Amino acid sequence: MILLVTLILLALAVGYISWQKMRITQKRLEAFNNEQKAKELQGQLVEKVKERIELTQRSQQKHLLKDDLIANYIYKQDSVQDLGAEMQQVYRHEFLSLQSQYPQLTDLDLLVLCLLGIGMNNDEVCDLLHMQKRTLYRRRQLIAQRLDLSSTQLEKFAGGLFAE
Repeated sequence: MILLVTLILLALAVGYISWQKMRITQKRLEAFNNEQKAKELQGQLVEKVKERIELTQRSQQKHLLKDDLIANYIYKQDSVQDLGAEMQQVYRHEFLSLQSQYPQLTDLDLLVLCLLGIGMNNDEVCDLLHMQKRTLYRRRQLIAQRLDLSSTQLEKFAGGLFAE
């Protein structure tokens, strides 16, 4: 009888030790998973911070470019071609994308879209392009027709060209 009780107690002890080993292994696995999740979240956070820094830098560059354009071209009479060339150089990717997607747009259409896209208002665009407001409004109508958009959709479209 003592032998049977000893064997039962020994079996219980072995079972308890196995159960404790399983708990320790499970806790280690949870700790490892939590560490991996923390590293993943930290990596995502770093990426978001990098994106925000990049967006801020791009936004600041747009404002600098807008101010530079106004300062450099507003008082020059024959500067529209130079302005167009500079915009094509600075926003090469956007110009090429627009030209390939919308071949019906003229160079002046693309320039107007880009100027509106970087946040210039109608008065600033008119001053830079040496245009009357009525002429600009007509140009915007033509662009909207060529893109099959309404005037409000054109505003959103132009604003989305350089969206971060």
